[in-house]
Amino acid sequence: MDTFFQNYSVSQTSYLFERRTKHKTSSGSRESMMSVIIEYQVDKRIEIKIPENLLSQLTSEWLLKEAMKRMQAKGESTCNTFQEDGSLIALKTKSKSFAVDYLLSDPKSSLQFLKNGTVLEPYYCVDTRQLDEFRFKVELEDFEIETILGQGAFSAVYLGKLN
Repeated sequence: MDTFFQNYSVSQTSYLFERRTKHKTSSGSRESMMSVIIEYQVDKRIEIKIPENLLSQLTSEWLLKEAMKRMQAKGESTCNTFQEDGSLIALKTKSKSFAVDYLLSDPKSSLQFLKNGTVLEPYYCVDTRQLDEFRFKVELEDFEIETILGQGAFSAVYLGKLN
């Protein structure tokens, strides 16, 4: 039931954003717009313009969905061969700003923290089950035990060397 209200809330916000933007531009009044740039490849960018008076109402979740919608409209839902198996799960700053990246990861945070001209990159989730094919796992049989370092009531610590 909670996801229903979240989806309804996001769709209502998108509707209000489109309605207010069309209304403002059709009336001819100049409203200050903020620009967010999504760089999904080295030479490919999408610019999302947001009226500054809506920054407190729009969320990081809305920005992510808007970026996905525009990337799909350009036919660029996956950017390169590494991300073909992954899905877009978040946006992150190109300048690697930890605070902004943290706020972008929270779907309910408003967009007031963004500055005009901020460049963002997509962050993809890749299925880790595919990596198991290459056997990157280290198991006990891979070690040669050399000596015991210490022993406690419930465990023992050994020094081992990887074969």
